[in-house]
Amino acid sequence: MKTDLLYKEKERKSAFIWLIIILLIATNFLGLEPFASLVNANTKPIILLKCLILLPFAIKISKQKNNYTKWLLFLWISFALNKISSCYFRGQSLAEVPFQGAFIYDFALFYLVAYINPSVRQVEKAITYLGIASMIIYFLQYLLLPKPIVESLTSGWRAVNDAVEFDIQRFAVTGELIIFLYGLFSLNKYLLYKFKIDAIIVLLSFIITLLHGYRSLMLAYMFSCILLYFKVNSFKFNKNTLGIIFIVISIIYLINFTPIFDNVLSQISEKNTNQSELNLLELDRVIEWNYFYDNITKPWEWIFGAGFLGKNFTDTNLFFNWGDLGFIGLSFMGGIILTICWIRLLCLKINDNTKKFIYLQIFFVLIILSTLVLPTAFTNKNIVIEILAIYLGYKINICRFRICFIK
Repeated sequence: MKTDLLYKEKERKSAFIWLIIILLIATNFLGLEPFASLVNANTKPIILLKCLILLPFAIKISKQKNNYTKWLLFLWISFALNKISSCYFRGQSLAEVPFQGAFIYDFALFYLVAYINPSVRQVEKAITYLGIASMIIYFLQYLLLPKPIVESLTSGWRAVNDAVEFDIQRFAVTGELIIFLYGLFSLNKYLLYKFKIDAIIVLLSFIITLLHGYRSLMLAYMFSCILLYFKVNSFKFNKNTLGIIFIVISIIYLINFTPIFDNVLSQISEKNTNQSELNLLELDRVIEWNYFYDNITKPWEWIFGAGFLGKNFTDTNLFFNWGDLGFIGLSFMGGIILTICWIRLLCLKINDNTKKFIYLQIFFVLIILSTLVLPTAFTNKNIVIEILAIYLGYKINICRFRICFIK
């Protein structure tokens, strides 16, 4: 079974056009203003309208019997149980509960994309186009700082008028996971075909990771790239190794001899120093863990979640952010079952052992690793990019089944 057969599927040009339109709208045009403001309304009527529009597609696609539709169904059931838990244990209003944790509804985009049914080649083409666009927007915004052109700087806690300088520099492109998906896709292609342009893309994605200044994201992305390298090369030293060594040397050179990274590195160093001087119980994430752990005491609430309340459990002047705890924080709010369903969707087996699609499996590893102490998986419309990757795995499995059946 040759992987090339996956790329010979009959394609509809309209499917690719619709895919791009859906992804742009779902990611608020990658956060680029003023286009983002036209579609990023998150009011109750808009949320309800989106659900009603996606419902017919969900019913149609859910009739297919496969692991992807099955685990999505389990996720919706666990989300519904979370709403019941929020009402019963936290006394939340029935009118408010459906709109809490509304970001989960982005998973329903899977059904719309599956209905449009773009080919494997078209999805990878979309990854390339959106990846390039996201990188352009990111570097353009970085050059224009502090003038904002992305929505993460025009609204929210990173808004230019309210945030400190370093937080402004850590702005995000909406749906930013596309950059790292594109980076891994490019690394996979470079290792197989040795196109120099792919090496440049990998280098640029590393630069963005460094400029963000999140230590856990840096380590997760670096580990993912190393894992991808060894999965493709099977722990052998060859010409690809020399190319990777060149990329690593370039990154080290950029870090040490380019002034643009000085501020980021100094902030990271200062943060490391400050945290090393603190007692374990004084660390922010330990304090947040203890707060949620102490305030969720009922066994059923642990299983089904306290609900995405949007406020602290007790009256306090401090703000405790469950997102800082990654998937553990998600289990506090959404419940252990919901968290398991989410992670399971990222761990579904892709029925293709060829080296061409290793990047997809490594991307899911990156999401899980980077969401241990960061809200990577569920902020900035990143669910939309996860759905794109999940659909790609679903599509590969469907095509593989058809190829095997024909043979």
